[in-house]
Amino acid sequence: MEEKIYASTEQFYSEPNHKNLQVLNTEIASFEPQLKTKDEYFAFINLIINKAYYLAEHNTQDKAISAYEKAYKIYLKNQVFSYDIVEYCLIPLGVLYHKSNAYIKAENIIKHYITLAIKQGNVSQQISGSINLALLYQSLNRHQSVISIVDKTLLGFKDIKKNQEQRLNSIKKRSLLLIESNQEKLLLDNDVIFNSQDDSEILDLKYRTALQNRDYSKAYNYFNRIKNKSLVNNLISKRELAKLSFQEAQLFYLLNRADKAHKELYNTLSLLIPSFRSNQSLTENDLYPENIFIDVFDLLATIETTPENKLLNYNLSFYVTSLLNKENTNEESLIISASANRTRAENCIEILYQLYIKENNTDFIQRALNFAEQYKASILKTNSQRKSFLQKYGKIDSTLIREDLLLKEQKQLTNRLLSGTSNTDYLKRQDSIRSRLIGISVELKSLQNVIEQTYKIGINKTISLTDITSKLNDTKKAVIQYFYGKKAIYQFVFTETNYGFNEIPVGASTNQKIIDFISYFNDVSKINSDISIFTEDAFYIYNLLKFDAVKSFEEVVIIPDGLMSFIPFETLLNSKTTSTSFAKMPFVIKSQSLEYNTSLQFYLNNRTERLEDKLLGMFPVFKNSNQELTYTKNEAEEIKSKISSKLLMYEHATRVNFLNQMKNYSVLHLSTHASSGDFLNPANISFYDTELSVNELYDLDINPNLVVLSACETGVGKVLKGEGVMSIARGFQYAGAENTLFSLWQINDLSTSKIMTSFYKYYASGKTATFSNSQSKIDYLSNREVSNAKKSPYYWGAFVFYGDVPELKPNKQTYYLLTLGILALLIVVFLILKIFSKNAS
Repeated sequence: MEEKIYASTEQFYSEPNHKNLQVLNTEIASFEPQLKTKDEYFAFINLIINKAYYLAEHNTQDKAISAYEKAYKIYLKNQVFSYDIVEYCLIPLGVLYHKSNAYIKAENIIKHYITLAIKQGNVSQQISGSINLALLYQSLNRHQSVISIVDKTLLGFKDIKKNQEQRLNSIKKRSLLLIESNQEKLLLDNDVIFNSQDDSEILDLKYRTALQNRDYSKAYNYFNRIKNKSLVNNLISKRELAKLSFQEAQLFYLLNRADKAHKELYNTLSLLIPSFRSNQSLTENDLYPENIFIDVFDLLATIETTPENKLLNYNLSFYVTSLLNKENTNEESLIISASANRTRAENCIEILYQLYIKENNTDFIQRALNFAEQYKASILKTNSQRKSFLQKYGKIDSTLIREDLLLKEQKQLTNRLLSGTSNTDYLKRQDSIRSRLIGISVELKSLQNVIEQTYKIGINKTISLTDITSKLNDTKKAVIQYFYGKKAIYQFVFTETNYGFNEIPVGASTNQKIIDFISYFNDVSKINSDISIFTEDAFYIYNLLKFDAVKSFEEVVIIPDGLMSFIPFETLLNSKTTSTSFAKMPFVIKSQSLEYNTSLQFYLNNRTERLEDKLLGMFPVFKNSNQELTYTKNEAEEIKSKISSKLLMYEHATRVNFLNQMKNYSVLHLSTHASSGDFLNPANISFYDTELSVNELYDLDINPNLVVLSACETGVGKVLKGEGVMSIARGFQYAGAENTLFSLWQINDLSTSKIMTSFYKYYASGKTATFSNSQSKIDYLSNREVSNAKKSPYYWGAFVFYGDVPELKPNKQTYYLLTLGILALLIVVFLILKIFSKNAS
């Protein structure tokens, strides 16, 4: 068997082509069930890796990755440790993960094989790992990490090879250039193979410096010299040629030679697709997962003169991105990818806005809206869809259950990596965690391919204007959605009879005005220190965001984006005022009930049925500490008097009690402390004994009618472009809560107690959550016992409601009892009248 496997390997490589690859695949299927000895497994792993190398060289990265993953899985399962798995499998696999934008998988595999190389004392492989890790971090714009890795490697190894030293210095200098120029990248990553001549590094540096200085003619001269050196090297592949071709096209474009750029881009495509001809139109069927395609189509979209051709090329970029994302089973990588998609989506929306202005065709609104919606909270949408399929088909499909278990394990292990310290025991466990994460990723990819084919999963169902009109006909509300781009904010306005599409130009002053308004709520005294300035700014933001477009509607659904997620629209003023009395000011809240949503798709799909209210309240209070919440006890007493409740107070308000009991209640109320987190630590919410982080919430499965987060900053967190705010509120949404009431800043204990008391007065009587939230704020402003200073929007504006909880509908038993009650009352009235009539006669 061993000899047969080696013979098959040699036969294929004597004439490697597609036809012989098919023969090889047949032989592989025949060999695998017969393998017994370690020598046979050794030969078989070698065969699979040679196949993977061929696939990688022939533009089939996805199949190459699968082959390398299979080889590594066999290596581990059968403990074939005599095979040099790092050199021939893990290093090329890490490179392919990087090329496929599977950044987290690339990071895990690189750090894993660096650890293996350290154990084996292989210095060359350790340095290769450092180079590849530095390149990965450079792609992610983490340049300080790049510099740290390079410096540590150069200082840590005495016998470093000259070409490795040159490579490391080149990587470091590139990052220094990018930091200096404040750019994310200088054209396309240049990873072609240089020869080892001394002037290669100097030439490359001169080329990059010319790019930084925008001296494109000089850069082109240096590029040609680099290109000629690369072509001399016989090891250069077609992909590397395509990369050089694209770089040349980019330089032509920067030199204002669009015709030459266009021609060179078609040359790039012909290198990547041998059958391609410049006079043919490409379709999705011609494409495969390859980063260079994205760069080509984006540049073609920029060069094209007709709007529809621009959009066609951007759509091809989106499609290739979706192919690459299939390699991503980790959400962090998908979030990174979403950032680039957002920029591309903005370009498409801008094109469609110009067409709409020119032709006044509502079809352009619908198309632009779907670009805006497609790249908004995509991770949250994917998770929501996954949970829906699991709930519907989980009992009959073990694949869905296995996927769910693996995703939860992946999150738990990732949390352990994130929450780890630098102590020795933790560092020893790191590699085993990463090794398990690699295994999970491989299995998840296989499962998700099956699930996608079985259920035709697609998170980006097209939203039609008819869908929106149908929803609004039932609710009589208006919807206003924003897309916050680099160059403009786009506003979509929908009512039951009209559609609107507006552009708000964005510049440094616009961003600063929005930031300045948000900052009013960072300091309790800032608004009261100059009320007139606040009123001017509140009216300015109202006009800037064109909120008067829905002024005539009593109920408005707002779908914010970017920085606008931190704006409490209720605190804006819809007209000028000279009053210093907050109760008399024309706040939006006085004329309109507002509700928010993360996505228009969520708003259209929300079908919450509210049949009963049963509340679980968590009130740790933190008595006799510097964190004591004095008025939270009053809040608890008022809630208990208004709604069926179980309240866990003081030492009973523990994390484990919450997790064990939360699924038994339709309303979850947490009155406690919370934090928005920082660069290193995720957002978290406090219980009596410990905290619960947003990362841990991702691991939960809940389905309450409403979650009320009566705590500070529960809607604040790191903003991820294309995904939204990574806050505690987002964590609860991810866990399954469609409807959440939460705060945007550090709130006052007493005013929170008053507002929550008022909220439950209305909510417990059956009113909607939107009405209850709005009316609680109006009640607070109207309260004569509250001083004017304490009626500042800082005290009442923090709570925003995301979702769509309807009015409470009495159940059948309630209707039955109500009918009996009315009937009994009528009988009593009838008897009284009869007696009265008899006595009168």
